[in-house]
Amino acid sequence: DALLDAGVAAVGASPFADFGATRGRGVVPAAARRRGLARVRELLRRGMVPVLHGDAVLDELQGASILSGDVLVDLLSDALRPKLCVFLTDVAGVFDRPPSEPGAALIPRLVVGRDGTMRLPETSESAHDVTGGIRAKLEAAAAIARGGTPVVVVQVGTPHALAALRGEVPEVCTLVVAEGRRRGDF
Repeated sequence: DALLDAGVAAVGASPFADFGATRGRGVVPAAARRRGLARVRELLRRGMVPVLHGDAVLDELQGASILSGDVLVDLLSDALRPKLCVFLTDVAGVFDRPPSEPGAALIPRLVVGRDGTMRLPETSESAHDVTGGIRAKLEAAAAIARGGTPVVVVQVGTPHALAALRGEVPEVCTLVVAEGRRRGDF
């Protein structure tokens, strides 16, 4: 509702209905990928902003699986090549240790090496998050950045999030970029 209230033509796009199936954890078969991407492109052509989320889907190997939002954003970034990818979280960005710990410091920039590696900070996982928590988000962010799209990790509901959604790198966030990318390019 917040997007609609802000004048954004947002529409929910169900991964179960639009992508439909996986083949093991995080693997979206070609037919499901084509179907889901066609739906997202159709919504974009009509001037709508598709809002996707992780969802339970059918799975060719396991019967059912969770298709995480992290997998979806990686797939969409690869296909659509946006200028910037934004991960909205409940904290200001990525920290050098769990942000609830004393002395936790925001990491302003993470660089993905040419081989795809990135030094990940110590993380904590929520017991209810079955899709891998911050570690899975950082792995998706690394893959997206390595593919050429910088990623901003920023706190939802803040002016910094609004700046990121406008395509700007906000003052308070974590920027994930590929090695060799100049600061002026993000």
